[in-house]
Amino acid sequence: MVQRGTVVNGVIVPEGSPPPEGTLVVFEPTAEFEYPHPMAPYDYAKEVAILRESIDDMKAGRGQSVDARTFLKELAIKRGLPLEPGE
Repeated sequence: MVQRGTVVNGVIVPEGSPPPEGTLVVFEPTAEFEYPHPMAPYDYAKEVAILRESIDDMKAGRGQSVDARTFLKELAIKRGLPLEPGE
């Protein structure tokens, strides 16, 4: 039986019902959190090129312009976050 848990203040807190008192358990730490996309090695030149392209697009009027409140509202809806009262 595999049981998952989280370390809280140095103590493993199991998910769901804990095993009976006195049960011998073996655990293996895992790093489950991962970014949505694997982190690639940092490439300074590539980042600068992306920024320059973005600035060129902005100067040429390409791209999407949205006010901050609209952006934050759309982000909250997309992520299932609470909206401001009245929205």
